[in-house]
Amino acid sequence: MKNGAWALLIVALVGACCGDGLAQVTKSGTTCAQFLKIGVGARATAMGEAFVATANDVHAIYWNPAGLTQLQGNQATFMHVEWLADISYDFAALAVPLGSAGTVGLFVTSLAVPDDKVRTVFEPEGTGELFGANDLALGLSYARSLTDRFAIGFNGKFIRQNIWSMSSSAVALDIGTFFRSKYRDLKIGVCMANFGTKARMEGRANLLYVDPDRTIEGNNDQIRAALEVNRWDLPLSLKIGISFDVLRTGFNRLTVAADAVTLST
Repeated sequence: MKNGAWALLIVALVGACCGDGLAQVTKSGTTCAQFLKIGVGARATAMGEAFVATANDVHAIYWNPAGLTQLQGNQATFMHVEWLADISYDFAALAVPLGSAGTVGLFVTSLAVPDDKVRTVFEPEGTGELFGANDLALGLSYARSLTDRFAIGFNGKFIRQNIWSMSSSAVALDIGTFFRSKYRDLKIGVCMANFGTKARMEGRANLLYVDPDRTIEGNNDQIRAALEVNRWDLPLSLKIGISFDVLRTGFNRLTVAADAVTLST
């Protein structure tokens, strides 16, 4: 079997495996770490986020880590966005090609909400305390070409969310594949993102004092306990993309790209 046929077979198998995993996700609105779904890069955003098969720069770390194999040199990106209510979103990444050894990269994603007053029913103007919220993801990437037309890439990342005295953490893996044919520079990309552990909020707000047996008088009614809250899935996604050149003449090129996305919300 030729290299191209092997590549297409691997792409199909990865897509089938990822699809089976996502088919088991039946709940909606029950995932945490929603900031992981925010796209990065002006070019990818302008293309309607149809970028899985087109990603060929440092932003491939987010869209399809296998695309990092197409870099011709070291690349870095820094992005800062100011949203409504003074919410800020930041993304930074660095990718370094190592020749035949592959390409390595690292990235950080942050979403921050400014501090606000802690208010209660009895103190609507504030208790004197402040609370804030922020999300953070730190990751490492590795991509390598297995043939002259097929590549695979991985992201490993640590995710943490904080709100006031509560926090949660998780680890996740992204897996991407990339195939490039000779026909009109046809490219096929597959990426499964945020496959990882569940996260659960824990902290001071979980603590309370209880009476273990209210039928007994005189016992200790100030036993310290903690509420057990649910664990939440990460926003697992599967993206399959295709792109090809419709027109290429001299310095001009017209590329058409499309992505199919399955997402657990």
